[in-house]
Amino acid sequence: MASAARTKVLLDVSDAASPEVAAQRVAASGPDVDGFTTNVGGYAPERVAIAISRAISRALAAIAGKRDYTAVIDSSRNGKPVSGAGNPAGARIGSYEVLSDDGAPQQLWLTVPGISDGPCGTAPSSRAGDFGPDLAAALARR
Repeated sequence: MASAARTKVLLDVSDAASPEVAAQRVAASGPDVDGFTTNVGGYAPERVAIAISRAISRALAAIAGKRDYTAVIDSSRNGKPVSGAGNPAGARIGSYEVLSDDGAPQQLWLTVPGISDGPCGTAPSSRAGDFGPDLAAALARR
C-alpha cells in the first residue's frame, strides 16, 4: 500500500446479522482492513447506528485485540427515527459530516440520498441501487 499510504480500507458490514458477526467478518479480512461501515445497505436511525458501531468495535477488540478500527456510519438518511428497514416512510437526511477524534463513529454521507434499498417501503417498484427522485425529495422534507 506504499503508493496509497493515506488510504483506508473499510469493509461494509451493513448486512451482518449481529455486531459479533460483523466483527468476525472484519477480523477475518486481515490486517489491510482499517475499519468498517454501517448503514450503507439498509437503515438504522442515528442513535441505533452509533450503538451498533460501538458494539462492533467492542467485539473487534475482543476478537482481534485491536482497538483502532475506524467506524463510519452512512448518515445520508438517518436524520429521524422511523420504523422499517428499507426505504422507510418518514426518513430524513442525516448529518452531512460529523467527524470526531475521540474514537466515536464517524458520520458521513457514503451514499447519495435517494438511492433505493430495493423494492420495499416507500419505493415498492424500485431496484436496489437505483436513484429515485421521489425518495430524494422525501428525505429532504423537513
